[in-house]
Amino acid sequence: MKKIAMLAFVLILSMTGAVACADKTDNNDNNNNNNNNVTTDSAIDTPTAKWKDGTYTGEVSAADEKGWKEMATVTISGDKITSVQLNSVNTDTAKGNKLDLSKSGEYKMVEQGGAMAPWHDQVKALEDYVVANQGLDVTTNAEGKTDAISGTTISVTGFEQAIDNALSKAK
Repeated sequence: MKKIAMLAFVLILSMTGAVACADKTDNNDNNNNNNNNVTTDSAIDTPTAKWKDGTYTGEVSAADEKGWKEMATVTISGDKITSVQLNSVNTDTAKGNKLDLSKSGEYKMVEQGGAMAPWHDQVKALEDYVVANQGLDVTTNAEGKTDAISGTTISVTGFEQAIDNALSKAK
């Protein structure tokens, strides 16, 4: 009796293995046939980069009433903004640029204008925001100021235009 049970068990195992192998072969044949009908297009499979790697500069189209003109240098790597340098340069070259004037204490926004932080610290907060958010798309008031960037009370609209101009060159 044990021999018959063992023989039946071996027979069932053999049949199960044969059926499993037959199914596997059929699936492979179907997969091979399906692969012959598949068309690939690398333009569909590979996403297009938004920006080209490099360093790009942009500026506002015109200086403000005091002669200041916002400028941006934006570095792109791996389709991401990796760094931003912002400055404002005067059309009267003898007046220099706000970044240097602020760092040297000559641009007195805090002392004379009542600002909460020096111009260079506010610009640094703006630069950090642009890198973290991969651009500058904020709501501004009539003066061009925004509440979206902590520590920044300066007008950002000129910088937004300069950054956009730089990024347009990266496309």
